[in-house]
Amino acid sequence: MQRTIIAALVGAVILFIYQAMSWIALPIHKDAMKYTSNQDSVIAYLSKHLPEDGMYGMPIAPKNASAEEHKAMMDKGMGKPFAMINYHAAMKGDMAGNMIIGFIINLIATFIIAMLLVRTSGIYTSFGARLMIVMGFSIVIICQSFLMELNWMGSPMHYIMGWIIDALLGWLLCGIWLAWYTGRKKAGA
Repeated sequence: MQRTIIAALVGAVILFIYQAMSWIALPIHKDAMKYTSNQDSVIAYLSKHLPEDGMYGMPIAPKNASAEEHKAMMDKGMGKPFAMINYHAAMKGDMAGNMIIGFIINLIATFIIAMLLVRTSGIYTSFGARLMIVMGFSIVIICQSFLMELNWMGSPMHYIMGWIIDALLGWLLCGIWLAWYTGRKKAGA
């Protein structure tokens, strides 16, 4: 268990540092958000008309709408503009909580992969095989989250692409560590 914990902790740190660099120093997410010169009036309008923080799809039928009302709303909206709005009533500058939660999420993910690699070290004996397991994990993440969001929610590729790159590069760096460390012979073995 000690091997798994060490592998996961170091892997989570590698992943966290890469993710921070991706947003702060590297140009990976520079085109993720589009700019509009009307942002002040759009924000003012939204703050008057959206009742609370949340993700809003427009147009969308009310919760209590019947199937017929929902279909009528969808038919009426076909070929017209639609929007997905992630609205927050107040911007927060303190990122400490987000960073702590982000690290914990990375730790959980790296722990799962480290546990798998440690438990299968007798089966996957090559560095390449262990690295491919980690990269396979990153492909599952990409397919089941970012590409699903692209497919079902219409999130634009200019936004999704940075997340895909992060999943590939972040897990590649983390995977190099995990593949090396979990492949090392145990002391005394």
